[in-house]
Amino acid sequence: LPTIASDLGTQMKKAVEEHFSPESDEELAIGMELVLEGLTQHLKIAREDLDSRISYTEMLKFNLVRNRTS
Repeated sequence: LPTIASDLGTQMKKAVEEHFSPESDEELAIGMELVLEGLTQHLKIAREDLDSRISYTEMLKFNLVRNRTS
């Protein structure tokens, strides 16, 4: 499993660098999150915290609400 995650990370980084031309590590990270979100939304992958049963969508909503109230 670590090899799959590493390969996915490498491929996402390559795609972001080719299509978004990030100028910083922060822009690269944001681009990779956008790619991951796109994959999630199109049901290509399922990202879920198996211990607490909180879905990626729920975590994303929580982070967006938390950032707006901070």
